[in-house]
Amino acid sequence: MGKPKPYFTIEKNLSYFEGLRPRAWISADQAFAREEIKKIFFDHGMGISSETLVRPETIAALGLDVTSDRFLGSLARQELLRHLMAQSAILSFLPELKRMRRAQGFYKKLDQAIQAGRRVAGSDHEAETMDSVLARRLGSDPVREEVSRIAIAYETWLESQNYWDDARLLQEWVIRFKQGRALSSRLKVPQKIFRLEALPDGGLVQSFWDGFTGLFPDCEVVRVPLVSASNDDSEKVRLPELEWGAWHTLDDAADALAERLSTESPEQWDEQVILIPDDPSVRRSLTRAFLAWGIPSSDPRDPTRVRTSEAIKWFLNPLRLVSSGFDRKSVLAWAKSGQTQMTREQAQAAIREIEESGFRAGIQSLYGPRLSPLVLELQEIQKAIPSRVRLSELKKGLFQISEKSGGLTSQDQAWLDGLFEQFETDLIRTRGGVQGSGLGFRAHPRWWLERLSDRISQARPGVIQERPIHGLRISKLGQAPFSRVSKLHLFGLPARWIDGDSVGDLWLSDRAREILAAEFQISSLARVQHSRKALLQSWREGADRVTIWDARYDWNGAERESLLTGLRELGWEPRESDREPDDCGAHLRFSKSFGFIRPEPAREIRLAPIASRGREEISATDLDRQSRCGFLGLGLGRWKLYDGRHAEPDLWGDVRGILYHHAVRTLVESRQDDGSFLVEVDDAIERAWAEVRPKGFLRSNRLVQSEKARMKKALLVFCEKEAAYVRDTGNRVLQLEGPKLTQEFSGVRVSGIPDRLDETKDGGILVIDYKTSASQPNGREILENDYALQLPFYALAASGHFQKRPIGFQFLAFDRVGRRTLGLFFTDWNFPKARKGGSLFTEPPEDVFSRLRQSVEKEATKLAQGVHSVAPKIPARECKKCRLQDACGIRRALNPDLESDEEGASSG
Repeated sequence: MGKPKPYFTIEKNLSYFEGLRPRAWISADQAFAREEIKKIFFDHGMGISSETLVRPETIAALGLDVTSDRFLGSLARQELLRHLMAQSAILSFLPELKRMRRAQGFYKKLDQAIQAGRRVAGSDHEAETMDSVLARRLGSDPVREEVSRIAIAYETWLESQNYWDDARLLQEWVIRFKQGRALSSRLKVPQKIFRLEALPDGGLVQSFWDGFTGLFPDCEVVRVPLVSASNDDSEKVRLPELEWGAWHTLDDAADALAERLSTESPEQWDEQVILIPDDPSVRRSLTRAFLAWGIPSSDPRDPTRVRTSEAIKWFLNPLRLVSSGFDRKSVLAWAKSGQTQMTREQAQAAIREIEESGFRAGIQSLYGPRLSPLVLELQEIQKAIPSRVRLSELKKGLFQISEKSGGLTSQDQAWLDGLFEQFETDLIRTRGGVQGSGLGFRAHPRWWLERLSDRISQARPGVIQERPIHGLRISKLGQAPFSRVSKLHLFGLPARWIDGDSVGDLWLSDRAREILAAEFQISSLARVQHSRKALLQSWREGADRVTIWDARYDWNGAERESLLTGLRELGWEPRESDREPDDCGAHLRFSKSFGFIRPEPAREIRLAPIASRGREEISATDLDRQSRCGFLGLGLGRWKLYDGRHAEPDLWGDVRGILYHHAVRTLVESRQDDGSFLVEVDDAIERAWAEVRPKGFLRSNRLVQSEKARMKKALLVFCEKEAAYVRDTGNRVLQLEGPKLTQEFSGVRVSGIPDRLDETKDGGILVIDYKTSASQPNGREILENDYALQLPFYALAASGHFQKRPIGFQFLAFDRVGRRTLGLFFTDWNFPKARKGGSLFTEPPEDVFSRLRQSVEKEATKLAQGVHSVAPKIPARECKKCRLQDACGIRRALNPDLESDEEGASSG
């Protein structure tokens, strides 16, 4: 097919653009991409000089003899506005802006409002007329008045310091034209200027061009309006074929588009263009798919690369650490980031220690052997970035830290160097007393972090030195075409894009612009809508085929609005049969995930026996988990899965259980034969808090006293129930938290340490297990389901160890009622008395414990052999509180409607 035919034909005017001093200039507004203009010349084998592409502001700068070092860009202007609003004399007149200035992106919005507002009027008289019209129609507006005031202070500073911006250049040009004052000899106007326009502009630009033609009547200004195929008489205008498909998400649509393009030749790529909205998420989806399918872009520069670059985000991490005062969140992020010099094992140990220690902020609060490597790194960072630092020192410190982690490429380093240099220049400009690369200005790291983050978010990406010979052209919606395309792709088109975004700002609202647009040449929502329709129509009329890549759902799962209304507004009325997009579904980009899917996950997992991994015995805790659910035994036992937990102002359940264990041990050790205690509850609690480090507890005096008061209530109930238990039974404590019991079942050795063993008067053994939750099984559930076999194991092992017969086991809960009714009791040893329900047995104890021995042997053998059945014994009890319910697939396989509650706190 050859090269696409350009709309703006320069074949007739090639001679104007030859040489270093072209005899014609091209002035284009924001709708025309400068790279596309350059490409036209390159396609014709021509170079292009820097003087060929101009703007009204560059012409004005030449005429007024303004050099680049006296010009303020967007970031420098924002820095100036920050400086001005830091002055109390100015801020006292801006109460509304003072309230708004903490909002994200405030200074960028304020700068854009001031720039746009100063370009609206072509003269001072016209500006005064506009103000009177708005005052008459809308009345007083505090925000508009305050923006006008800060604009006056801003302009006063520019004039006093002899700095310039776009609006001041145009204003001064118009003034000189009206006053008949001479312009600089630097301005050498060409014979022609091609003025390309697609978007409505303010009155100041029009006043500039009126003045230009008055000053240079011999220079022909050729106004080239928005072009379309209808302007070309060589071919008859025809409407292209329209294809409209809706995929599941834009990620699916991106892969489908990339797959289609991968089947075409590179030469065909040159004849196509993809229009996307100015949305970073849309561009990321498209970039990811093109990279996966090997589709090059004709312009590899990505406007979002800087904001999404992980290397640049990492570069600022040390600064975030210091500016936050080394708070818990920042320190954890550093330890997990991969920038640290610690080994993986050291980093994991440090993370666990921080989670358990209740650390909040400050390096001095980090202590312990597991934190030593991390503390050394943080101290080096603190030394490199002190609490009051100059920009040059900050730059040096950040680059030194970055060199150790090796996260920056040479291209990123060069880009960041330029960023710092420009920042230093802007500081010198806006803070007149600063000398020598900003070396005289010190600030807190948080101040520098805010400024650098703003600059990175707004800065342009670095230069790409290589570009492919052939590639796909990606343009933003709102750009004008320079050449015909064979195929036009609209990707991620918003349903209401034609309606236009808000054109209002802090100075002139949408309503204010609508009122002024009726009498003045000013951009309004209606004019923006008209321009957007014309732009898309221009793209469409030059294409042979238009494909709309739509999606049913956005990235956040929200359903996307239909494009039908927007297409009708464009005049792209689909046929009756095509008024709904083709339902394309999801793209098979991950083919394995669309293969055979089991109706439910595997219900049995077989691994190598534990003996093959060097283990000789299993713990009673692992046996208990295995007997509750095989997957629980696998995940928490063999795989050692655990959730990272954050420190909280409330004790973790297991930590609370340990505190109760220590306090109860102190009380029980002091228990007398009559059931009284020699140690007071308060003393037992204080001793427990002294012995136990409360992991994961954000302690304060108030929180500690609250937890102790909670413990005291439960322990007072325990003492009361314990005294009654001693009086009624006469049982004595045989062992507390020991000994380690070991017993073999069919060659499988199981071991564990019980909480407490009591001995009856007739020589029987009762196993007691302390729990901080009252939600425990009864004896019947344990016996009939081979369930929760930790206490049955302790009873059998204690019987063998002490050569005494087991007479039951009991769960003792530390709650407000001190519940002791769950466990396994027999009629001859019913503790407490006359208890009914599933925990009281009338069968002979020998028969019950014989059955329990078989259950323990069966589950221990499975665990030792690596057989784990994903089958909870009592789903209603286990699955609702299980931390592994999503991993095992219980929702899908057993009970899809099962709801998850918070896991109850327990210990044992």
